[in-house]
Amino acid sequence: MNEVEYDKLLNIQTIEEQKGFNDSVHYHRYEATPYNHLAILTCNYEITSSHKVIDVGCGKGRLNLYLHHHYQIPVTGIEQNEGFIRKAEENSQSYMKKHTNSSSEKIQFFHGLAEAYPIQSDDNCFYFFNPFSVQIFRSFVQKILLSWEMNSRKIDVILYYPDDEYVYFLQTSTPLKFVKEIELPRYKKDIRERFIIFTID
Repeated sequence: MNEVEYDKLLNIQTIEEQKGFNDSVHYHRYEATPYNHLAILTCNYEITSSHKVIDVGCGKGRLNLYLHHHYQIPVTGIEQNEGFIRKAEENSQSYMKKHTNSSSEKIQFFHGLAEAYPIQSDDNCFYFFNPFSVQIFRSFVQKILLSWEMNSRKIDVILYYPDDEYVYFLQTSTPLKFVKEIELPRYKKDIRERFIIFTID
């Protein structure tokens, strides 16, 4: 199933990428994770009913609605771009119209900077597709770790197309442990085209 067909299945519109650049050099351009890569991720990473996934830099909500559709788990998208968060909410409403058996309270979006997101005591899986600079990433991970210290639980961090600085920081400056790397078809022979998963429990 290609990108257009999958958007049609979910009754959403997430294909078009961001045109232009963000005002801040710390926030990167939006691009959705390809559906075929999400399928590879979920074939190689077990998602259970206990997962509560936070997509940091959710754009138009593709990952959130994909995971909810397949697993009916709580998903929250964080997005600082007003246009994208509005589109994510529209996509959520459109998705719910077609998939009426879905639980709408499990799909949430937070409009604001990631630094302002109040991490909840049951948030336990954080997904990053290089949404911002490593400086902001470090700050956000420190918030995750503080939440873990206050409420100990297993927490996973999933990096897609990971920035080397993200990986180096997690490996050398945090108690998070490397779990696995999930390789992807490398159409352009780009070694960054992969998922890397870290965890703490």
